[in-house]
Amino acid sequence: MNKFKLRKMKKQMIKLVGVFILIIVFQAKAQEYDQIVIPLSSPDKTGALKLSLPNGTIKVTGYSGKDVILKVSTEQQKINKGTKDGLMKIPNRSLGITAKESENLVTVSGGYNRDVIMEIQVPTKFDLKLTGHNGGDFTVENINGNVEITNHNAGIAARNISGAAILNSHNGDITATFVSVTPDTPMAFTTFNGDVDITFPPTVKATFKMRSERNDILTDFELNLKEAKTKESGRDEDGVYKISIEEWTVGDVNGGGPEMLFKTYNGDVIIRKKK
Repeated sequence: MNKFKLRKMKKQMIKLVGVFILIIVFQAKAQEYDQIVIPLSSPDKTGALKLSLPNGTIKVTGYSGKDVILKVSTEQQKINKGTKDGLMKIPNRSLGITAKESENLVTVSGGYNRDVIMEIQVPTKFDLKLTGHNGGDFTVENINGNVEITNHNAGIAARNISGAAILNSHNGDITATFVSVTPDTPMAFTTFNGDVDITFPPTVKATFKMRSERNDILTDFELNLKEAKTKESGRDEDGVYKISIEEWTVGDVNGGGPEMLFKTYNGDVIIRKKK
């Protein structure tokens, strides 16, 4: 083989290698998160996050920084050549996410067209109000504040939180572990299809109001159970007098306190004492 042909082959190999590297870089970038850093107006004061996500998974983590860091991506999409009329379906990576900040309130919305994966870091002392409809689980960790989450068709997990919480689902388990609770503050944990599994510090003072239509109520707290209340409904049109017994189980813990409500239809209610 002469030198001219050898040089030509080397140039072709270099070009091929260059194309291959470009493809790898493009694919890697397509899988990376889009990251947004949102500075707070008053970083030394408590902030709040209000987020509505119709489709997707959310994880919010408290950290020692002063900014809100938002990372967003979608599930990796592939080109589909088998679509109607022989046309190719090209991946659509437009996320449509909007984030705004005003006086320490960060508002995030969007993600209407596809499932979104969202990871958010907020300062540890932060209030949260999260809403989801048709997506994955919502997870919250290391937050000190008021947490309100509604996730209609998936689960909710709150870990190592301090403060107060209202957690509501329809089709999903609800779990929460409290490091500490805000005194004299009511809370509620409700779902329809799933378990409600909540862990409190052993010193919590509360009145537990518990209900499971089809399963069990379990706890390792010492409860001072209250007698079931009767409700008189009066006479109906046929002259029948009706009296019903309260269907909730109610008990005081450590002398009683604010009402903590636990409710599910298909699942267990489990209230644990933090070890």
